[in-house]
Amino acid sequence: MRKSAICCLLLLATAMFPSCGGSGHGSHGAYLTIPAGSKVAAFNIDEKTGGLSGINGSPFLTGHGPLDVIIHPSNKFLYILNSSDATISLFNINGDRSLTEVKPRTPTGVTPLDMTMNKAGSLLFVVNAGSRNVSVYSVDGGSGALTEIADSPFDAGQASSQLVLAPNENFLYVMNTNSNSVSIYSVDSSGALAQIANSPVDVGFAPSGLAINPAGTFLYVSFSAQNGINGFAIDPATGGLTAISSVIFAAGTAPVGMTIDSSGKFLYVANFGSDNVSGYTLDPIAGTPTPIASTSSEAGSPFGVGKGPTFVKIDDSGPFVYVGNNTAGTISAFTMDTTTGSLAAIDGSPFTTNGSPSSMAIQ
Repeated sequence: MRKSAICCLLLLATAMFPSCGGSGHGSHGAYLTIPAGSKVAAFNIDEKTGGLSGINGSPFLTGHGPLDVIIHPSNKFLYILNSSDATISLFNINGDRSLTEVKPRTPTGVTPLDMTMNKAGSLLFVVNAGSRNVSVYSVDGGSGALTEIADSPFDAGQASSQLVLAPNENFLYVMNTNSNSVSIYSVDSSGALAQIANSPVDVGFAPSGLAINPAGTFLYVSFSAQNGINGFAIDPATGGLTAISSVIFAAGTAPVGMTIDSSGKFLYVANFGSDNVSGYTLDPIAGTPTPIASTSSEAGSPFGVGKGPTFVKIDDSGPFVYVGNNTAGTISAFTMDTTTGSLAAIDGSPFTTNGSPSSMAIQ
Protein backbone atom coordinates (compact mmCIF):
# COMPACT_ATOMS: atom_id res chain seq x y z
CA MET A 1 0.00 0.00 0.00
CA ARG A 2 1.32 3.41 -0.94
CA LYS A 3 1.98 5.96 1.79
CA SER A 4 -0.63 8.31 0.28
CA ALA A 5 -3.28 5.60 0.63
CA ILE A 6 -2.31 5.02 4.25
CA CYS A 7 -2.61 8.73 4.98
CA CYS A 8 -6.11 8.74 3.49
CA LEU A 9 -7.08 5.87 5.79
CA LEU A 10 -5.71 7.73 8.77
CA LEU A 11 -7.79 10.79 7.95
CA LEU A 12 -11.05 8.83 7.63
CA ALA A 13 -11.10 7.24 11.09
CA THR A 14 -12.75 8.42 14.32
CA ALA A 15 -11.22 9.27 17.69
CA MET A 16 -12.44 9.24 21.28
CA PHE A 17 -10.99 9.10 24.77
CA PRO A 18 -8.83 5.99 25.39
CA SER A 19 -9.63 3.75 28.33
CA CYS A 20 -6.88 1.42 29.47
CA GLY A 21 -5.72 -0.52 32.52
CA GLY A 22 -4.09 0.89 35.65
CA SER A 23 -0.48 0.62 36.78
CA GLY A 24 0.73 0.80 40.38
CA HIS A 25 4.40 0.95 39.25
CA GLY A 26 6.72 3.64 37.93
CA SER A 27 5.59 5.08 34.63
CA HIS A 28 6.44 7.44 31.82
CA GLY A 29 4.42 9.08 29.08
CA ALA A 30 3.38 8.10 25.57
CA TYR A 31 1.40 10.12 23.02
CA LEU A 32 -0.62 8.98 20.01
CA THR A 33 -1.92 11.06 17.12
CA ILE A 34 -5.56 10.36 16.13
CA PRO A 35 -6.03 12.04 12.73
CA ALA A 36 -9.78 11.89 12.18
CA GLY A 37 -10.50 13.38 15.60
CA SER A 38 -7.77 16.06 15.30
CA LYS A 39 -6.53 14.90 18.69
CA VAL A 40 -3.50 13.58 20.53
CA ALA A 41 -4.13 10.85 23.11
CA ALA A 42 -1.90 10.68 26.19
CA PHE A 43 -1.01 7.50 28.11
CA ASN A 44 1.09 6.33 31.01
CA ILE A 45 3.32 3.32 30.29
CA ASP A 46 3.75 1.05 33.29
CA GLU A 47 7.51 0.52 33.46
CA LYS A 48 7.17 -2.99 34.89
CA THR A 49 4.38 -4.44 32.74
CA GLY A 50 4.33 -2.20 29.64
CA GLY A 51 0.59 -1.68 30.10
CA LEU A 52 -1.08 1.54 28.98
CA SER A 53 -3.44 3.73 31.02
CA GLY A 54 -5.09 6.98 29.98
CA ILE A 55 -3.87 10.34 31.35
CA ASN A 56 -6.42 12.74 32.85
CA GLY A 57 -7.80 15.17 30.30
CA SER A 58 -6.80 13.02 27.32
CA PRO A 59 -7.30 13.32 24.40
CA PHE A 60 -6.15 16.87 23.66
CA LEU A 61 -7.23 18.89 20.62
CA THR A 62 -4.64 19.71 17.98
CA GLY A 63 -4.74 20.84 14.34
CA HIS A 64 -6.58 18.97 11.58
CA GLY A 65 -5.27 15.60 10.42
CA PRO A 66 -2.38 15.05 12.86
CA LEU A 67 -0.04 12.45 11.35
CA ASP A 68 3.18 12.58 13.36
CA VAL A 69 4.35 13.37 16.90
CA ILE A 70 7.79 14.12 18.36
CA ILE A 71 8.84 14.72 21.97
CA HIS A 72 11.70 17.17 22.52
CA PRO A 73 14.78 15.57 24.19
CA SER A 74 14.19 17.79 27.23
CA ASN A 75 10.75 16.13 27.69
CA LYS A 76 9.30 19.63 28.08
CA PHE A 77 7.76 20.01 24.64
CA LEU A 78 5.73 17.95 22.19
CA TYR A 79 5.23 18.67 18.48
CA ILE A 80 2.32 17.51 16.31
CA LEU A 81 2.42 17.61 12.51
CA ASN A 82 -1.05 18.58 11.26
CA SER A 83 -1.25 17.43 7.64
CA SER A 84 -4.69 18.79 6.72
CA ASP A 85 -4.07 22.37 7.80
CA ALA A 86 -0.29 22.37 7.09
CA THR A 87 0.86 23.38 10.55
CA ILE A 88 2.91 22.20 13.51
CA SER A 89 1.36 22.38 16.98
CA LEU A 90 3.63 22.99 19.97
CA PHE A 91 2.52 21.68 23.36
CA ASN A 92 4.05 22.11 26.79
CA ILE A 93 4.20 18.76 28.63
CA ASN A 94 2.91 19.38 32.15
CA GLY A 95 4.05 17.61 35.32
CA ASP A 96 1.08 15.24 35.19
CA ARG A 97 1.87 14.55 31.49
CA SER A 98 -1.18 16.44 30.31
CA LEU A 99 -0.66 18.86 27.42
CA THR A 100 -1.15 22.60 26.97
CA GLU A 101 -0.93 23.97 23.43
CA VAL A 102 1.13 27.09 22.77
CA LYS A 103 -0.32 29.07 19.87
CA PRO A 104 -0.03 30.27 17.16
CA ARG A 105 0.76 27.11 15.21
CA THR A 106 3.77 27.12 12.89
CA PRO A 107 3.02 26.90 9.13
CA THR A 108 4.64 24.23 6.97
CA GLY A 109 4.60 23.50 3.25
CA VAL A 110 1.62 21.88 1.53
CA THR A 111 0.53 18.46 2.85
CA PRO A 112 3.27 17.73 5.39
CA LEU A 113 3.51 14.00 6.07
CA ASP A 114 6.51 13.30 8.29
CA MET A 115 9.04 14.99 10.55
CA THR A 116 12.22 14.20 12.45
CA MET A 117 14.42 16.01 14.99
CA ASN A 118 18.15 15.94 15.71
CA LYS A 119 19.40 14.47 18.98
CA ALA A 120 20.10 17.87 20.55
CA GLY A 121 16.56 19.01 19.81
CA SER A 122 17.84 22.12 18.04
CA LEU A 123 16.55 21.32 14.53
CA LEU A 124 13.25 19.97 13.19
CA PHE A 125 12.84 18.68 9.61
CA VAL A 126 9.47 18.33 7.84
CA VAL A 127 8.74 16.74 4.44
CA ASN A 128 5.92 18.37 2.48
CA ALA A 129 4.41 16.10 -0.19
CA GLY A 130 2.15 18.70 -1.76
CA SER A 131 4.78 21.41 -2.23
CA ARG A 132 7.56 18.87 -2.92
CA ASN A 133 10.06 20.29 -0.46
CA VAL A 134 11.56 19.97 3.01
CA SER A 135 11.09 22.63 5.67
CA VAL A 136 13.75 23.06 8.36
CA TYR A 137 13.21 24.85 11.68
CA SER A 138 15.50 25.88 14.50
CA VAL A 139 14.14 25.08 17.96
CA ASP A 140 14.34 27.45 20.92
CA GLY A 141 15.56 25.31 23.82
CA GLY A 142 13.82 27.49 26.40
CA SER A 143 10.37 27.88 24.89
CA GLY A 144 10.25 25.16 22.24
CA ALA A 145 9.32 27.76 19.63
CA LEU A 146 10.11 27.02 15.97
CA THR A 147 11.76 29.42 13.53
CA GLU A 148 12.22 28.47 9.88
CA ILE A 149 15.89 28.70 8.92
CA ALA A 150 17.28 30.76 6.04
CA ASP A 151 16.61 29.34 2.54
CA SER A 152 14.01 26.88 3.86
CA PRO A 153 12.06 25.16 2.39
CA PHE A 154 14.54 23.16 0.31
CA ASP A 155 13.42 21.73 -3.02
CA ALA A 156 12.79 17.98 -3.14
CA GLY A 157 11.54 17.81 -6.72
CA GLN A 158 9.49 14.79 -5.69
CA ALA A 159 6.19 14.06 -3.94
CA SER A 160 8.10 12.86 -0.88
CA SER A 161 6.41 11.14 2.06
CA GLN A 162 8.94 10.17 4.74
CA LEU A 163 12.38 11.15 6.01
CA VAL A 164 15.07 9.87 8.38
CA LEU A 165 18.17 11.60 9.72
CA ALA A 166 21.42 9.62 9.81
CA PRO A 167 22.76 9.03 13.36
CA ASN A 168 25.79 11.22 12.61
CA GLU A 169 23.29 13.89 11.48
CA ASN A 170 25.34 14.69 8.38
CA PHE A 171 22.80 13.23 5.95
CA LEU A 172 19.02 13.28 5.56
CA TYR A 173 17.21 10.55 3.58
CA VAL A 174 13.85 11.35 1.99
CA MET A 175 11.57 8.66 0.53
CA ASN A 176 9.89 9.44 -2.80
CA THR A 177 7.09 6.90 -3.13
CA ASN A 178 5.81 8.01 -6.53
CA SER A 179 9.24 7.96 -8.18
CA ASN A 180 10.53 4.80 -6.44
CA SER A 181 13.57 6.57 -5.06
CA VAL A 182 15.31 8.06 -2.04
CA SER A 183 16.76 11.57 -2.12
CA ILE A 184 19.91 12.19 -0.08
CA TYR A 185 20.87 15.56 1.41
CA SER A 186 23.95 16.72 3.26
CA VAL A 187 23.07 18.67 6.41
CA ASP A 188 25.24 21.50 7.73
CA SER A 189 25.36 22.78 11.31
CA SER A 190 22.55 25.28 10.67
CA GLY A 191 20.28 22.60 9.23
CA ALA A 192 20.66 23.75 5.62
CA LEU A 193 20.26 20.98 3.04
CA ALA A 194 22.08 20.25 -0.22
CA GLN A 195 21.42 17.22 -2.42
CA ILE A 196 24.49 15.04 -2.85
CA ALA A 197 25.79 13.88 -6.22
CA ASN A 198 23.79 11.07 -7.85
CA SER A 199 20.72 11.80 -5.73
CA PRO A 200 17.96 10.60 -5.85
CA VAL A 201 18.79 6.88 -5.81
CA ASP A 202 16.42 4.32 -7.32
CA VAL A 203 15.51 1.82 -4.60
CA GLY A 204 12.67 -0.28 -6.03
CA PHE A 205 8.97 -0.18 -6.80
CA ALA A 206 6.58 1.45 -4.30
CA PRO A 207 8.79 2.20 -1.29
CA SER A 208 6.59 2.58 1.79
CA GLY A 209 8.84 2.88 4.85
CA LEU A 210 12.36 3.77 5.99
CA ALA A 211 14.56 2.83 8.93
CA ILE A 212 18.25 3.40 9.60
CA ASN A 213 20.37 1.38 12.03
CA PRO A 214 21.96 3.12 15.04
CA ALA A 215 25.47 2.71 13.60
CA GLY A 216 24.39 4.60 10.48
CA THR A 217 25.77 1.87 8.23
CA PHE A 218 22.53 0.61 6.64
CA LEU A 219 19.24 2.10 5.47
CA TYR A 220 16.28 -0.26 5.15
CA VAL A 221 13.30 0.27 2.84
CA SER A 222 9.95 -1.53 2.82
CA PHE A 223 8.03 -2.07 -0.43
CA SER A 224 4.27 -2.29 -0.01
CA ALA A 225 3.47 -3.59 -3.50
CA GLN A 226 6.27 -6.17 -3.44
CA ASN A 227 5.62 -7.52 0.07
CA GLY A 228 9.25 -7.20 1.01
CA ILE A 229 12.18 -5.13 2.27
CA ASN A 230 15.75 -4.42 1.25
CA GLY A 231 18.83 -2.93 2.84
CA PHE A 232 21.24 -0.35 1.46
CA ALA A 233 24.82 0.14 2.64
CA ILE A 234 25.58 3.78 3.45
CA ASP A 235 28.84 5.31 2.28
CA PRO A 236 30.14 7.07 5.43
CA ALA A 237 31.92 9.77 3.43
CA THR A 238 29.26 10.69 0.87
CA GLY A 239 26.01 9.29 2.30
CA GLY A 240 25.45 7.35 -0.94
CA LEU A 241 23.46 4.10 -1.01
CA THR A 242 24.29 0.65 -2.43
CA ALA A 243 21.75 -2.19 -2.31
CA ILE A 244 22.88 -5.20 -0.27
CA SER A 245 20.84 -7.55 -2.47
CA SER A 246 19.45 -7.57 -5.99
CA VAL A 247 16.40 -9.45 -4.68
CA ILE A 248 14.19 -8.10 -1.90
CA PHE A 249 13.71 -10.01 1.35
CA ALA A 250 10.21 -11.35 2.02
CA ALA A 251 7.91 -9.63 4.52
CA GLY A 252 4.15 -9.85 5.07
CA THR A 253 1.47 -8.31 2.89
CA ALA A 254 1.79 -4.55 2.24
CA PRO A 255 4.64 -3.76 4.66
CA VAL A 256 4.77 -0.11 5.72
CA GLY A 257 6.24 1.32 8.94
CA MET A 258 9.60 0.00 10.17
CA THR A 259 11.83 0.40 13.20
CA ILE A 260 15.18 -0.90 14.50
CA ASP A 261 15.96 -1.43 18.19
CA SER A 262 18.62 0.65 19.93
CA SER A 263 21.18 -2.18 19.80
CA GLY A 264 20.84 -2.42 16.02
CA LYS A 265 20.20 -6.17 16.28
CA PHE A 266 16.53 -6.35 15.33
CA LEU A 267 14.28 -4.87 12.64
CA TYR A 268 10.48 -4.91 12.85
CA VAL A 269 8.07 -4.16 9.99
CA ALA A 270 4.30 -3.54 10.24
CA ASN A 271 2.45 -5.47 7.53
CA PHE A 272 -0.76 -3.55 6.86
CA GLY A 273 -2.34 -6.20 4.66
CA SER A 274 -1.60 -9.34 6.69
CA ASP A 275 -2.19 -7.92 10.20
CA ASN A 276 1.18 -8.93 11.58
CA VAL A 277 4.73 -7.75 12.22
CA SER A 278 7.78 -9.27 10.53
CA GLY A 279 10.82 -9.43 12.80
CA TYR A 280 14.42 -9.89 11.62
CA THR A 281 17.89 -10.20 13.10
CA LEU A 282 20.37 -7.94 11.31
CA ASP A 283 23.88 -8.97 10.33
CA PRO A 284 26.07 -6.08 11.60
CA ILE A 285 28.59 -6.48 8.77
CA ALA A 286 26.56 -7.41 5.69
CA GLY A 287 23.29 -5.86 6.84
CA THR A 288 21.34 -8.98 5.83
CA PRO A 289 17.96 -9.41 7.57
CA THR A 290 17.08 -12.95 8.75
CA PRO A 291 13.55 -13.73 10.03
CA ILE A 292 13.42 -14.34 13.78
CA ALA A 293 13.02 -18.10 14.26
CA SER A 294 10.62 -19.79 16.65
CA THR A 295 11.90 -21.98 19.49
CA SER A 296 10.24 -24.41 21.88
CA SER A 297 9.48 -21.52 24.22
CA GLU A 298 9.20 -18.47 21.96
CA ALA A 299 7.21 -17.49 18.88
CA GLY A 300 8.97 -16.63 15.65
CA SER A 301 8.25 -14.10 12.94
CA PRO A 302 5.68 -12.98 11.94
CA PHE A 303 3.93 -11.84 15.11
CA GLY A 304 0.16 -11.34 15.01
CA VAL A 305 -1.28 -7.91 15.80
CA GLY A 306 -4.58 -6.06 15.24
CA LYS A 307 -6.08 -5.18 11.90
CA GLY A 308 -4.24 -2.75 9.63
CA PRO A 309 -0.96 -2.10 11.48
CA THR A 310 0.94 0.95 10.20
CA PHE A 311 3.76 1.67 12.69
CA VAL A 312 6.03 -0.03 15.22
CA LYS A 313 7.52 1.85 18.18
CA ILE A 314 10.10 0.51 20.68
CA ASP A 315 10.32 1.60 24.33
CA ASP A 316 13.76 0.60 25.62
CA SER A 317 12.66 0.68 29.27
CA GLY A 318 11.01 -2.76 28.97
CA PRO A 319 12.00 -3.27 26.36
CA PHE A 320 8.46 -3.01 25.05
CA VAL A 321 7.26 -2.93 21.45
CA TYR A 322 4.05 -1.12 20.47
CA VAL A 323 2.23 -1.55 17.16
CA GLY A 324 -0.38 0.94 15.95
CA ASN A 325 -3.32 -0.90 14.40
CA ASN A 326 -4.92 1.69 12.15
CA THR A 327 -8.02 -0.24 11.08
CA ALA A 328 -8.69 -1.79 14.49
CA GLY A 329 -8.11 1.44 16.41
CA THR A 330 -5.86 -0.31 18.95
CA ILE A 331 -2.27 -0.64 20.13
CA SER A 332 -0.75 -4.12 20.36
CA ALA A 333 1.91 -4.29 23.09
CA PHE A 334 4.75 -6.80 23.49
CA THR A 335 7.83 -7.47 25.55
CA MET A 336 10.93 -8.03 23.42
CA ASP A 337 13.51 -10.70 24.16
CA THR A 338 16.79 -8.79 23.83
CA THR A 339 18.69 -11.96 22.91
CA THR A 340 16.41 -13.44 20.25
CA GLY A 341 14.17 -10.51 19.26
CA SER A 342 11.04 -12.61 19.82
CA LEU A 343 7.90 -10.72 20.86
CA ALA A 344 5.43 -11.84 23.55
CA ALA A 345 2.10 -10.08 24.03
CA ILE A 346 1.71 -8.36 27.41
CA ASP A 347 -1.37 -8.67 29.61
CA GLY A 348 -4.24 -6.45 28.46
CA SER A 349 -2.99 -6.16 24.87
CA PRO A 350 -4.34 -4.87 22.57
CA PHE A 351 -5.20 -1.53 24.19
CA THR A 352 -8.03 0.50 22.71
CA THR A 353 -7.53 4.01 21.38
CA ASN A 354 -11.14 4.36 20.10
CA GLY A 355 -9.70 5.86 16.95
CA SER A 356 -7.10 5.14 14.27
CA PRO A 357 -3.60 5.94 15.55
CA SER A 358 -1.08 7.27 13.03
CA SER A 359 2.07 7.71 15.14
CA MET A 360 3.44 7.36 18.66
CA ALA A 361 6.09 9.13 20.73
CA ILE A 362 7.46 7.86 24.05
CA GLN A 363 9.18 9.89 26.79
